[in-house]
Amino acid sequence: MSTASRLAEVLPDYEVSTELGRGAMGIVHLGRHRRLDRNVAIKELPAAFAADPEVRERFLTEARVLAGLDHPHVVPVYDYVERDGYCVLVMEELPGGTVWDRFTSDGFTMAGACAVVMASCAGLHHAHEGGVLHRDVKPENLMFAKDGALKVTDFGIAKMVSGQRTLATMDGGVLGTPAYMAPEQAEGKDVGKSADVYALGVMLFELLSGRLPFEADTPTAMLVQRVTRDAPDLRTMASQVPDGIAEVAMAALSRSENDRPGSAEELGVELGHAAASAWGPDWLDGSGLVVRGADRLVTAARTTISPATGGPSGTTVTGQGDARATIAPSDGPTVGTGAAPATVGPDAAPVVPEAEQAADDAPATPDLRAEIAAETQRSIVKPTRSTHLAGGVDLNDEQVELVDVADVIKAPAVPWWALAVFAVAAAVTAIIAMSGVGDPAEPVDDLGATFAAAGDPIELDLSDPVTVRAAGVSEVRLGVGVFGQTIATGEWTPVEGGTAEVEPGLGRWFVAGNVTGTIEGRNGEDGEVLATEVPFRATQPWFATVAGGLVVLGVLLTLAYAESNLRPLRRGRRRMSRIVGAGLTGALAGATAVLGTVVHGSTAATMATLLPAVATGGVAGLALAWFLAGRGRRRRMKKAKQ
Repeated sequence: MSTASRLAEVLPDYEVSTELGRGAMGIVHLGRHRRLDRNVAIKELPAAFAADPEVRERFLTEARVLAGLDHPHVVPVYDYVERDGYCVLVMEELPGGTVWDRFTSDGFTMAGACAVVMASCAGLHHAHEGGVLHRDVKPENLMFAKDGALKVTDFGIAKMVSGQRTLATMDGGVLGTPAYMAPEQAEGKDVGKSADVYALGVMLFELLSGRLPFEADTPTAMLVQRVTRDAPDLRTMASQVPDGIAEVAMAALSRSENDRPGSAEELGVELGHAAASAWGPDWLDGSGLVVRGADRLVTAARTTISPATGGPSGTTVTGQGDARATIAPSDGPTVGTGAAPATVGPDAAPVVPEAEQAADDAPATPDLRAEIAAETQRSIVKPTRSTHLAGGVDLNDEQVELVDVADVIKAPAVPWWALAVFAVAAAVTAIIAMSGVGDPAEPVDDLGATFAAAGDPIELDLSDPVTVRAAGVSEVRLGVGVFGQTIATGEWTPVEGGTAEVEPGLGRWFVAGNVTGTIEGRNGEDGEVLATEVPFRATQPWFATVAGGLVVLGVLLTLAYAESNLRPLRRGRRRMSRIVGAGLTGALAGATAVLGTVVHGSTAATMATLLPAVATGGVAGLALAWFLAGRGRRRRMKKAKQ
């Protein structure tokens, strides 16, 4: 059954048709309310997170808040549905595409870019006043309605999934879009509305210059840049941008939250004043975008600032740029004046229109400024890349492993202490296995029987019958075992002349090396059974016994499990199941070591030997796993930041 069909069952009041798009935060489908005959957009949270009760609770909480937002520049939420493992938001359909789509296809004039940011400021300020942070402001999350109005979408989706944290993968992917993240968000700290202000500053920088303030080959490297460096001056990227507007953008990009505009509304007011001072009080009318529900912003856009006093001054125009200059993305920055475009490389000197060059040689009269503006109006700046770096996290993948972004930005130290613990535990395990430490139980000697063989220790080949001396009983039998436990017992054999040739039975196939023989005797079937325990060394080939086979199997399983558990840990994929598996593998290695010394004939171990070896082996496995995981995580994090 297709996703649309399953969603249709969850949403019986809606017809679900085509998929509009998908991203890290889920899949969006086009739908239609049957009775209202209204098209809607249906946002489905990834199944892996919809199954998490905490995520569902956050989703419901945010959905209630979002449904209460009512602003011309905020997408309205019509419905929230949680059913059959689905978490779904039903919102207004926005058929006009995203700001990014329009930027890559048609581009924006400088006035249009400023109007986009001001409309976003209006919507975000309303959301902030309602207690909602966006946390993922970017051109893809700004969309156009059927009437051309700009709408901010995907409010709080990142918070629904991750709570207050910023999450990343060990490979350097980031939940969200690192190109627009504020430094405090990149470090995994608690964020406020200032983080959205920073994202607006990044977007303003990009729409005016065609480039991001920070560019890198990996998401994590991009985050490291904004945490450790100041953003480059916008005027070095796009000299045609008026100084006042550039200053507003750079203020929003301040690394310190205290140095940014105090709110999205303040950013919009400052941008409106700067644009009016640069292009005149009517610039917003020619931007192609209407800013609604924000009287203070619209008033600021029609009020210029006097360079001398810093206060309103009517309709002063600075002449630093034309609001109609178009910025559009492409493969490299170009500047044109109506003729063939001239490409500007990273090391090339800026290309200056002829009229602007004339301004360097003549007084800047109003007529000349108008002529320069007319030339600048036709200039087109194209960025060095047509797509910006996304976070690289697909929450639709149920195997994705997320950690705090701070763990990726600040690679942890290698846990050398764990390596030391491993070395000590492994050494103790070897000592226990080789020495056979532990107090064996007192041997039983009620019968007083012995093996006829001599030597210390007694050596017996269980492939042949064993001669046993026993007096006072009519029949005897032989049992063999290890660790104080009898493994196999032979048949009763008559005693003739004080001796008996006893068959060890299945014992010959079970044991090898240092073992314990239990000689039992009785007088008739109803007689009391007396026993004597006699240690000896079974000399038949160890590889032909079950004990020898268990040693070989234990070695093979230890190697196989160690490889399967430790290889992902070496790569930094630290999961508790793998660490526990490594501990169990260490315990298996300890047991195998003890059994190996028994089969080899080095020790005569008991349970008092086996259990400590299993315990210390398990500790060694856990410590080694922790060390390898820590070292692997550090290596992956350092690689992700490069």
